Amino acid sequence: EVKYTARGPAGYFLKPADLVKALHRAATKVKVNFRVARSFPAIRLGEEEVRLFRSGQVRAKLLMIAQDRPIDVINELALPAQTVPRAHLTIAGLDVPLVSTKAHKQLGGELHVVESAERSELGMYFAVGKVLHLRMIFTSSASGTRAAELSAMVSSLDLAGLLPANLHIGRACGAVWQPPAGVALEMETHVAKRCLLTGTAGGFAESATGQTLTPTVRSALLAAEVAMSALKSKDPQEVLMRYKTSWRKSLADYLRPPSTSLQMLLPLLFVNKNILAKFTNVLLYGKNI
Repeated sequence: EVKYTARGPAGYFLKPADLVKALHRAATKVKVNFRVARSFPAIRLGEEEVRLFRSGQVRAKLLMIAQDRPIDVINELALPAQTVPRAHLTIAGLDVPLVSTKAHKQLGGELHVVESAERSELGMYFAVGKVLHLRMIFTSSASGTRAAELSAMVSSLDLAGLLPANLHIGRACGAVWQPPAGVALEMETHVAKRCLLTGTAGGFAESATGQTLTPTVRSALLAAEVAMSALKSKDPQEVLMRYKTSWRKSLADYLRPPSTSLQMLLPLLFVNKNILAKFTNVLLYGKNI
């Protein structure tokens, strides 16, 4: 066991649901119109406008797609991409409610990283509010739900006394997902006719842990700036092409995989304090080793 102590706050946790509510409130104040659809709409990109078809028709001057798998978006838009990059990162997660204040204090304020015997696996756990979050990150392309590996980590942590006693595993919620880690760097384009791809639709996901919230927000802000300029231009398509350079200047280093994998670095943390600091910067901030 080795511990890294930050001099100040290393980061903050934000619930996506709270972010969506805040965005909705802000959009309502500026009189944004909302259209709710239960399925992905059919999209037709034109020279002068964009049309969306699903139980009606919506016309727009510009379109920003922020959520979906890149391969599905590229196919829907019929973009001339020779190859569609795929991510090789899989995450299995388990969220367990914490019922006692003592359990929360035992885990609160720290992000725990767990080494695995399998070099393509990395574990972590942390508490936010009254929920214990357990994660297993896999860099191999093997299929499966990864339930066995996640269960093994929970059992090992429990045997080592690192988890609170009497966890209500029966009330836990689990999921397996494949974020498009680093895919944005390999995509041929993020700009179509009057259309910009941001967030997970554009492959914006951090390569070490697969987290998507920060790159989604940052890419969306950059896209919004370009879109605002395009709406004021006589040639909006030419202005939209600036997005290609703006996001790369701001996000490429953050999205790029570290020069050395985290799994290879883990054994060195116990003998090299300098590596420990660099490891933490890779994990929390996406910085290169």
